[in-house]
Amino acid sequence: MSLVTELRCSLRRLATARRGSVSVYAALALTLGLGGGAVAIDIGRVELLRTQLQARADAGATAAASALDGRNGARQRATQLATGAVVKSSKVPADQAALVVSAVNFYSRMVPAKVAAESDQDAVYAEVIVQDRRVQFLFTPVLALIGGQAVHERWMGARSTAELALALCKAPPMMICDPEEGGGPDLVDPAAAGRQLYIKNPKVGGGTVAPGNFGLLAPADGDEGAQAVFEALAAVEPEGCYSTLVETETGSKTVKVEKGINGRFDTENTAGPAAPNVIAYPRDLKILAGLALIGDGDWDRAGYWLARHGGVLPSALSGATRYQVYLYELGLSYARRGTETFYPVPGDLPAGATIVSPVSPTIPHSLIAPNDPFQDGQPSGTAASNGPARRLMVVPLMRCMADEIHGKGTYSTHGRYVEVFLTEPAESTPTSAILVEVVRAITLGNSADLHAYARVVE
Repeated sequence: MSLVTELRCSLRRLATARRGSVSVYAALALTLGLGGGAVAIDIGRVELLRTQLQARADAGATAAASALDGRNGARQRATQLATGAVVKSSKVPADQAALVVSAVNFYSRMVPAKVAAESDQDAVYAEVIVQDRRVQFLFTPVLALIGGQAVHERWMGARSTAELALALCKAPPMMICDPEEGGGPDLVDPAAAGRQLYIKNPKVGGGTVAPGNFGLLAPADGDEGAQAVFEALAAVEPEGCYSTLVETETGSKTVKVEKGINGRFDTENTAGPAAPNVIAYPRDLKILAGLALIGDGDWDRAGYWLARHGGVLPSALSGATRYQVYLYELGLSYARRGTETFYPVPGDLPAGATIVSPVSPTIPHSLIAPNDPFQDGQPSGTAASNGPARRLMVVPLMRCMADEIHGKGTYSTHGRYVEVFLTEPAESTPTSAILVEVVRAITLGNSADLHAYARVVE
C-alpha cells in the first residue's frame, strides 16, 4: 500500500469515528432535552395542583370565617359553607375528582399557640384542610433513563386558616368587659335590653374593668392621650374605624372623660352639641341601692313620669326601657317587643313587635332648673345633627378574663359589640363613672357602621 493510499484510509477511519461521536453526543443531548422537558411538565402539573388545592382551602376558610358571628350554630353554618365553597375538580389527578374538604377546625386563639374553640361564641378562626390528592408523573420512563430511578407519584394537600375581620366606624374609645365571663348576663342576648350597667369604673382607686384599665380604648384615628380621648368622646361622629384588634388605653382620665360625655347633656360647652333630649333617667333599683354594678332593668317608670310630666305613665310605656321613653318624649315612632327597640321602624316588622306612635313631643322642661339634666330635658342650643343617636354609643364586649387584658395592649373584640344608651351625665370626678342601658347587640345586619371581611391569616 502506497503512502498516499494509507493516508486516505486513515482519514476515512477518523471521519467515521467522529461521526460516531457526534451521534452519541446528539443522542445524549436529545435524551437530556426530553428529560428536561418531562421534568418541566411534571413540575408544572405539581405546581398547578398545589395552586388549585390552596385556592380551595383559602376559599373554604374565608367562607367559614364569614359565618363566625358568635351566634348559636355558627360553627355548623361555617362548616357547611366551607365544604360547599368553590367546589371544583382538577384535571391533574388521575381521577379528576372534586377537591374535597376533609376537615374544618375552629380556634379561639392562634398565638402564641392554637387554642381549640369550645363554643360558637369563642370560635374566631376557621381552619380548612383539603383532602390529599395524588399526582402521577407522566414521564417516568424518561426520568428512569436519566437517573436510573424515578419518582412515580406525589401526594399533596393544603390547609388555610381565616378570621372574620370587622371594622367598626364612628365609635367612641370605650369598651366593656363581658360580664358573662364572670357568670353575669349575656349582653348580646335580646333579653338583656333595658338592663343598666356601669361601663366605666365607679370606684375610686380601683378597676372594675380589668387591672390597669378603666374602660377606655385608644382613639381609632391613631391619636393618643387624654385630649385625644376627650375629642373622640365629644365628637358627634368620631373619626376612624376600629378593626377586630383594638388597643386599650390606660389611666382613668376622669376630667377629660367627664367633659367628653357630658357635652351630650348640654353641660360642657367645649364638647360639641347636645342631644335633642338631655333628660337624665332614674337608675335600676339594684344599682340605686348599691347592690350591683349591673341592674335587671327594673326602674321607677311611673315615678319618673309623674315627676317630669305630672301625670300617669302612658299605657304604651308600660314596662318600657329608658331608651323607649326617650324616643317617646321626642315624639318619634318606634317598634317594640317588650324591652327590644326597633328604630327607625323597619319595613318588615319583627314578629310580636308593636308600633308606638306618640301624639307629639313631650320633652321634660323645668323653669326652676333649666340647665339641670336631672330635671330639664331641653337643650339650650341647636341639637346635634345625629339627633337621638347622640346619646347612643357602640362599644365592644371584651373578654377581659380569657384574653388576660391588663394595662396597655392590643386585644381582639371577637366581633362582639353592643349598643348602649347614656342614661345620665357622667359622674363628677374623682370617678367620672358612666351609666348606660343596653339597647341591642350590633350585627352586620342592623348597623351601617359595622363592616366585615374575611381574611386568611395562615
